[in-house]
Amino acid sequence: MKRPGFIERHHLWTEIQKEASEKIEAVVKEWDLLLIRTAWSDQHGIVRSKSLLPQTFFSALENGMQISTGTFLFDTGGAIVFNPFVPGGSLDMPLMTGAPNLVAVPDPDTFKILPWAKRTGFILCDEYFQNGQVMPFSSRGILRQSLVELHQRGLEHIVGLEVEWYLAKLEVPTLAIANVGTSGKPGEPAKVSAVEHSFQYLLESHNPEIHDLLRVLAENLVEMGLPLRSVENDRYS
Repeated sequence: MKRPGFIERHHLWTEIQKEASEKIEAVVKEWDLLLIRTAWSDQHGIVRSKSLLPQTFFSALENGMQISTGTFLFDTGGAIVFNPFVPGGSLDMPLMTGAPNLVAVPDPDTFKILPWAKRTGFILCDEYFQNGQVMPFSSRGILRQSLVELHQRGLEHIVGLEVEWYLAKLEVPTLAIANVGTSGKPGEPAKVSAVEHSFQYLLESHNPEIHDLLRVLAENLVEMGLPLRSVENDRYS
């Protein structure tokens, strides 16, 4: 008799997730996917990932995927701030001693085919220790527990996300050592230029300049099933 996998042994999936997992295997084969990006977030909310080939990914749907504890030892600049080779791993947590591997368990409800990457799927993971215990620094785990606590208090969680960012044109694609940087020390910025004229806030007359860029973004976000409501040019500085 086949020994139950890590996910089944520790009862980490709901029945709905189990059913979704079976459908995912069929989709991967039907779409002839070559790579599946298995992603997890560290305690800062920074997304990390590994790209798996189909057979390895199917194994991860039973046993999870071994990942390094290292991403939970860094600050946002990539510098190591916790020494894992002392009792408790500098965190007063015996399970973190010695920088042991964690197990990243894919969440079948988050599986998507990336519209902008050829033959590539994407799935979010939750992090666990080798004994099946939840990794307490998991951003998704913390959010999930917070939602449970809100529900127990009769409250509902509603989010409206506004993402603001700058888009620039790379003029000199230099990858010298000075531009690459080192652990905890970002490299020197590359030379860039603006992609449109004007510094005006929500200026309609400049939309033609950036229409094609916004269209590509909107198409891909909608195809990913993300609840996009609007796209706008807020440049004013």
